[in-house]
Amino acid sequence: MHRIFICITLLIVTACSHQDISDFSKNLAPALQAVAAWFALITIPFLWFQMRRTTKWNKMQAQQAILSEHNRFNETDLVKKGLAAGVVMRSRRDPLSDQEVEKLWGNEDAYYAMIDFLNDCEAVALAVVRKAVDEEMAYESHSERIKKATTVYMPFITRLQSHYEDESLLDKLLEVSNRWRKPPPKRFLIRLLNGFKRE
Repeated sequence: MHRIFICITLLIVTACSHQDISDFSKNLAPALQAVAAWFALITIPFLWFQMRRTTKWNKMQAQQAILSEHNRFNETDLVKKGLAAGVVMRSRRDPLSDQEVEKLWGNEDAYYAMIDFLNDCEAVALAVVRKAVDEEMAYESHSERIKKATTVYMPFITRLQSHYEDESLLDKLLEVSNRWRKPPPKRFLIRLLNGFKRE
């Protein structure tokens, strides 16, 4: 496209070299303006396409940052510090007992490890609710973690809400967890094809 514009410009310049100013203003100036307008017009779709690609790239980068593996490390830290507090959480599927909640609550390291993990899960859930990330991507990356946070660790969340007298704490996490427990048809078919490998 740029080559075409250059060729046309050269042709116009060559033609201009054989004309005086009055002939140029009458005959070739309008043509040159038309070519410039045409070039500007056909450039718009290319600029739009480039901007769209840039937007998609930026969005993908943002999603990767939000859906990072950071809270995987937080969960590992939680398991280690929970064990030090006397609570086994590795590969756990049943909810914490009241006694275990109090053990975690009373151990500073375990308490803050739990808070970090739940906050990371809440951040992912908030990104899903605000549509800052693709939900299917978030589901594939974090569904097991989100569901575990609201089953195994739900008694701790309840204790947290009760302590601060605020039932809205971690509300986005609970909202997304409930949504993901009732998968839409697309997700159900994917799981069906995978032989119900996921819960």
